[in-house]
Amino acid sequence: MGWLDLICVTTDPASTTFYGLAYAPDYSTDSDSKYVVLIRSNTNPTSPGDLAWSIVSLIEGWKLAGYPYTADGSEYTCSSNAQGVFTMFGRALSDSNSKVKKPYGIRYNPSGSMDDSFNYRRPGAWQNITVAGGTIGQEASTGIL
Repeated sequence: MGWLDLICVTTDPASTTFYGLAYAPDYSTDSDSKYVVLIRSNTNPTSPGDLAWSIVSLIEGWKLAGYPYTADGSEYTCSSNAQGVFTMFGRALSDSNSKVKKPYGIRYNPSGSMDDSFNYRRPGAWQNITVAGGTIGQEASTGIL
């Protein structure tokens, strides 16, 4: 059992399932690297005590736009559709010395596929979304939208 600090939580359109996204440290190494972790709740929880979470997908944070240098310097909004496609938009500091927040977007598609160059061997695909003003970081995938 672990602990995730969710930065964005939403539901599917029918409001039966919660989705949450977190940036989580890699405790297996001494590095400062973080993973982007997408989780999903059980369907139709009757109370907060009835919530059970499972991991949908995770990917190394540096592979996506908006890598968080400080959680306090970021702003997020997210949504999910009936097919489980999760989209998040945010504004984040571009590096640890920056004072300017830049817009970015990321998406996870459970039916998508990623470019082999990312060495991503899990189901689905992560993708950066271009936002007015450009994305932060490298273009991450050729996922199907």
